Amino acid sequence: MKGETTVTQHSASARAALAMLAGVLVLTLMDAVAKRLLERGMPLAEMMFLRSVLICTALQLWFRARGRPEALRVVDRRGQLLRGLLGSAAPLLFFAALARLPLTAATVVAFASTFTTVILSVLWLGERVGRWRWAGIVVGYVGVLVAVGPASDGPLSGYLLALGASVAISAFYIVGKRLAVSDSPMSMVNVYNAVLGLVCLSALPFVWERPDATALVLVTLFAALAIAGQWLVTTAFSIGDASLVAPLEYTSLVWVVLLDTLLWGVTPAIHTLAGAAIIVVASLLVWYREHLVARAS
Repeated sequence: MKGETTVTQHSASARAALAMLAGVLVLTLMDAVAKRLLERGMPLAEMMFLRSVLICTALQLWFRARGRPEALRVVDRRGQLLRGLLGSAAPLLFFAALARLPLTAATVVAFASTFTTVILSVLWLGERVGRWRWAGIVVGYVGVLVAVGPASDGPLSGYLLALGASVAISAFYIVGKRLAVSDSPMSMVNVYNAVLGLVCLSALPFVWERPDATALVLVTLFAALAIAGQWLVTTAFSIGDASLVAPLEYTSLVWVVLLDTLLWGVTPAIHTLAGAAIIVVASLLVWYREHLVARAS
């Protein structure tokens, strides 16, 4: 019986790892599609509005067809609204950074969300953080400074936008952690995209440009990759330990470097890769300490 339990746990861990690896790849491809759309001249607000409409429509049709509309029921309306607004800031800032920076540079700086999440956990959730995790946070932000470097791959505004996105992502995660007690994951995905769509809708009269057929295909792909990526990542965290799954996020570094090289002919600068290495090591230190604290409690 014990042996069967161990085999089952290993199987679940393997499936979680595969789901996370696939999810990271899919979301990285989504970022690449977004960058291509921005390069084609599609306004950011229009791109995100169309994506939100497609995602919300797909979720509504899917759960109604399955006879489960209650899966999208909202319980904590204020919390969902706050999460939606914070979540809206994250992609808008990150994709604005992508319009100014190579995919690798923007992704590396956005990785600072790991450290910001810990800081916000202390401020908002009252969690206690020991000196080792604080040390990891300090080292991580040093890595961000190294990644930006004196010979940057783009304007400072791009790096500041990516850093702002990392803060918004962290706040988004923290609020989501509280909401998970009352609201389902799919409900949060639906409301987040609805709020994002409304935020972008307010800007459409000023930026709207009629998309051509290619742009519509890319936006549809953009939305499909977003749904698939979020589903894979959510599945990974639901069936596997966070300490196993979370570090696999950094496999995106492999994909962004490949995509930058193959699609844009951009080789990441040495200081960008060095900063990425520092950030990854610091993040793994933070996660390892959190894992030890969780086991001891």
